[in-house]
Amino acid sequence: MKKIFLFLSLVMISSVLFSQESKISVGLQFAPSVTSIRGNSLIDTYDSRFVISPGLTFDYHITQNLSFNSGLAFERKGAKTEILLTDITGVPIGNHEVKFNYDYLTLPLMATYNTNGKVRFYIGGGTFLGFLISQKFVFRAIEGSSKETEDNTDNTKRIDIGLSLITGVNIPMTDNLTLDLGLRDYLGLINTSKVTTLNDGSIKTNSFSIVLGLKYKI
Repeated sequence: MKKIFLFLSLVMISSVLFSQESKISVGLQFAPSVTSIRGNSLIDTYDSRFVISPGLTFDYHITQNLSFNSGLAFERKGAKTEILLTDITGVPIGNHEVKFNYDYLTLPLMATYNTNGKVRFYIGGGTFLGFLISQKFVFRAIEGSSKETEDNTDNTKRIDIGLSLITGVNIPMTDNLTLDLGLRDYLGLINTSKVTTLNDGSIKTNSFSIVLGLKYKI
């Protein structure tokens, strides 16, 4: 009798657990992004760059309308500019592009409000933590030469913190699979430079992205 009672109890508990709708969704995301840096009169003149940031997503549905959103993504932030190169006599030999690469693993921590219905619109915000992988300058010293890099990681803070804002729409593909389309902005709020910058300014990051993702409810 005890074995039968234990078996029936396990069956009932399993039925309750698996009959409940899952509150967790995981997914893959690609985010075409326009990224820039700001903070002093020199880098404010630099041009934005286009990059693609891949990542993993994690959503926990607290209620029908409220969700907690996180994940982990690789992000390349930075900017680009052109500098005038001269030969040893000072004669200009042309403008050459320099790219500033700030590579991060980014952890967003956001809350979103979702509308009711089959197609669900959402809006939300929170913060993000960026963990620096490397910071490098990429350039060509001479026209037609291979690219060279200069590592500046030691002069850059390991952590970037900022404000995250997001809005978009979730479109169901199947009962468990959802297409995620949205817009997102990661606005860096702290100075990422360890060294003194021009006019005692700062170097802060920004990344504005189109969100393209798939989420699976587990």
